[in-house]
Amino acid sequence: MTSTERGSDGPVLGARTFQASGSSYDAFMGRYSQPLAVAFAAAAGITPGMSALDVGCGPCALTSMLVDRLSIEAVSACDPSDTFVAECITRHPSVDIRPGRAEAIPFEDDSFDAIL
Repeated sequence: MTSTERGSDGPVLGARTFQASGSSYDAFMGRYSQPLAVAFAAAAGITPGMSALDVGCGPCALTSMLVDRLSIEAVSACDPSDTFVAECITRHPSVDIRPGRAEAIPFEDDSFDAIL
């Protein structure tokens, strides 16, 4: 990461408001995010054989659904919140999950069939 992507205190810029634990976030938003992940992927035309990046992955609702639909090797994710990145890594240790934000995606250009 470049110095413009990380704040002076270390976290990726934009992450300060998302420091809740993954389980706390799931208790509040999980009832919405998990069912919506299926509908979102369907609306985006995500089908087996594709590769996908989940930008703003949070604690992993969409990432988990993409892993189920595509495979571990075909899915990557990023989030500005260190706590969400850590939670997502705990849930999917084989998925490439990085700190990052939509304005500075930490993956090479043209690396995915879909970015959600």
